[in-house]
Amino acid sequence: MKNIEEYIKSNINTINTNHDGKILNNTSFVIDMLQKINETKNLAQGSQAITKDTNEKSEMLIERLEKFENVLNKRMEGIECLIEHSKKSENLTTTDRQILNFIKEKGFACADDVQNVFKY
Repeated sequence: MKNIEEYIKSNINTINTNHDGKILNNTSFVIDMLQKINETKNLAQGSQAITKDTNEKSEMLIERLEKFENVLNKRMEGIECLIEHSKKSENLTTTDRQILNFIKEKGFACADDVQNVFKY
């Protein structure tokens, strides 16, 4: 603020005449106007910083939501696959279901294991 006042005092002759050639006699008015201009400039810079920060955060959130959407889509595809598979398994014979249950319980089984257990 001191810098503005010093500038006005040192350039009073230039400042006292506006572009129409009218004399601005009230120095305190000019000082107030320059202070308001400075405050407005500072507010504008602050607003720009806030806007930039908000935009960065928004972009980050959008990226995270897109990643989350991709994960959900993959899981939905997996669920749809399981549903489709379970519908297909409903058409299996009783023996085939028993074989599948045997493999699920054991965790793994080769053809010889299945043939021995089910006399297949």
